[in-house]
Amino acid sequence: MPTPPSRTDLRALLIEDSELDAGLLLRELNQTGFDVISRRVQTAVELRAALATEPWDIVLSDFKLPKFNGMEALAIVQASGLDVPFILISGAVGEETAVAAMRAGASDYFVKGRLATLGPAINRELREVIDRRARRTADEQVRKLNHAVQQAPVSLMITDLAGRIEYVNPQFTRNTGYTLAEVREQNPRVLKSGLMPPEFYQDLWQTITAGQNWQGEIQNRTKDGRLVWELVSISPICDASGQATHYLGAKLDITHLKSSNEKIREQAALLEIATDAIYVRRSDGVITFWNSGAEALYGWSRAEALGRKITELNLQELSAEAEDAGQLLARGLWSGERWQAKRDGTAIVILSRLTVVPDDRGRPAYVFAINTDITASKKLEEKFLRAQRLESIGMLASGIAHDLNNVLAPIGMVSTLLRANITAPGDLRLLDTLEKCAHRGAGLVKQILGFAHGIGGEAREVQVKHLLHDIVQVITETFPKSILLVHRVPNDLWPVNANPTQIHQVLLNLCVNARDAMPEGGTLTLRAENCGLDAAAAHAIPDARPGAWLRVYVQDTGTGIAPDVLERIWEPFFTTKAPDEGTGLGLSTVRGIVATCRGFISLQTAVGRGSTFAIYLPAVESALPGASAGAAPAAGRGHGELILLVDDEAMIRDAARGVLVDAGYQVVTAANGAEAATVFASRAAEFSLVLTDVDMPNLNGHGLARAVRLFKPELKILAMSGLARRRTDAEALERFDDFILKPFGSETLLHTVERVLHGEPIPPPHA
Repeated sequence: MPTPPSRTDLRALLIEDSELDAGLLLRELNQTGFDVISRRVQTAVELRAALATEPWDIVLSDFKLPKFNGMEALAIVQASGLDVPFILISGAVGEETAVAAMRAGASDYFVKGRLATLGPAINRELREVIDRRARRTADEQVRKLNHAVQQAPVSLMITDLAGRIEYVNPQFTRNTGYTLAEVREQNPRVLKSGLMPPEFYQDLWQTITAGQNWQGEIQNRTKDGRLVWELVSISPICDASGQATHYLGAKLDITHLKSSNEKIREQAALLEIATDAIYVRRSDGVITFWNSGAEALYGWSRAEALGRKITELNLQELSAEAEDAGQLLARGLWSGERWQAKRDGTAIVILSRLTVVPDDRGRPAYVFAINTDITASKKLEEKFLRAQRLESIGMLASGIAHDLNNVLAPIGMVSTLLRANITAPGDLRLLDTLEKCAHRGAGLVKQILGFAHGIGGEAREVQVKHLLHDIVQVITETFPKSILLVHRVPNDLWPVNANPTQIHQVLLNLCVNARDAMPEGGTLTLRAENCGLDAAAAHAIPDARPGAWLRVYVQDTGTGIAPDVLERIWEPFFTTKAPDEGTGLGLSTVRGIVATCRGFISLQTAVGRGSTFAIYLPAVESALPGASAGAAPAAGRGHGELILLVDDEAMIRDAARGVLVDAGYQVVTAANGAEAATVFASRAAEFSLVLTDVDMPNLNGHGLARAVRLFKPELKILAMSGLARRRTDAEALERFDDFILKPFGSETLLHTVERVLHGEPIPPPHA
């Protein structure tokens, strides 16, 4: 089917007393391709009202009307000042009248009944209106530009491509003393001072002849011999084809500015060599000088600081106490320590010296400030005091633990003696309770003494599973009941070379931090596993290297760590806790101990979704079963089982698919839960395992697990995620047979898949 011709919107004002003739005219316009919005008037009053209230594209007028004629209508349209084409349409007017109407300003003339060319005539008139308006706009722009050039406060010069001057504006004459008549056909070198090197002009000429803009400062000489500095910009003027035809030079006299800046530069050079932050501000707080020391200390560049008020940079010069400001005004100087903030929000302590600089009338005009960063020395002082407090606390804990041992020891001995004389079952149960409480108290005291005496001692082969069992006991007995502990400590964990007290401290510090991150309660997960990292898996984890590792996870469902805090959590003495709640040494100690063991730590965290610390400790090579030193354990092999792999990250899908296929499994992939559900429904009987990400668009892992279990309740489902488990994990693990945390190596993936397919599922946390 051919494409229908395009139609044109037309607002037509009809001056016609015959409704029938108006209808015929509108039908003709519609047939010639116009979508017409029209209004019909019959009198001069109606015509003036229509012209004043609505915009019109065309006026179509009958010549003879009851109360006035077409010539009068034409005069009214012209008197309105509107640029609207006027076409006369009549059936009884002779050629002389038509010619007279055309001379009076009518756009065209048509005879009723012969309107075949009316449409083209209207299109022609509409185009001419557009052209006329464009010409008027262009003429107005030229007028404005000419006025702007004449009144411009900068010197303007136009030359041809050979550099001959064709035009200069009045400001050029005022600045240089040369009139247009004097410099026309001259080269701009008439202004040369002789003080600029030849290479300067060569670079200028090469830049503009290459069609590029040039900007720079030039020292020129005026007609009366004065030397002036000018800020100059030269750019090509191109024709419609893009070819340069002329050059435009714009120049601003900056002589006075250069002179003032030179004096300031000489004075500022003396202050730039200082390492202290030095700035000058006016009495209203606006900064007028900012040295490199201030840039380095506060993080605000000179360009950003100059012209802004000191308060805009969040710099508190004086305390809110009135005596500080009063002393500054009365004595003209002030010095003292003050907390301030850098641009990135970092708090610093500065030693500030402020001096008032008066004006010529003796009134305060400027404040000259010299600030020295004493944050480091303050931290050293605080560190020393904190170390003394920690030492005192350790001594106190040791003394209390010693006294508690003295109290608990007799209880154990007396209970043994009493047992020989008690036979009643109820009394024996009470005695059992007494002995258990005594042993429990002794264990806690032993733990306190271990930390009070420090973390010294030599590294040796350690079975971390025993330390984990101790940690589980401490958590069970001391942590709030609102925290649900989930732990998995296999018996076949590889040993590591470490100081057991130090590893105990690492685990307990992380668990205490996890507890503090869940003030309203939550789930604390403590689990360990043997882990082999190949080159690809090690590359995906910062500080990792290939080999055999013991990996311990400490997960919480707490507040998570904000991105602005994450970069500083390993710094000594950095803490987000209140001063009486933490020293800021916990994580720095953890990292130091793990590094001493030649291990590393990875962290996954999200605000509001918890944190997962993974501690990697190198396994003792001689203890690895059936493997050479440093080799990862052999991964499980598949036997053609079909696995549905679901993850919205393509790189993870591809990598995991490659590992599984190489191991002998068949793999079908899906990019999200909805796609996976569709794929599974068509082949439900064939799948042996679903390996799915937890957090995905459209349908997440929990929803997918519910969907596939409707088709196949006995299907094995292995969940994976890069985020910490949430409080709903107790319910989630009832839908998943196991859980694997990203990033993981190929051996970890294959062993987990093999365990899920052929072993027992992991019980939920409440089991």
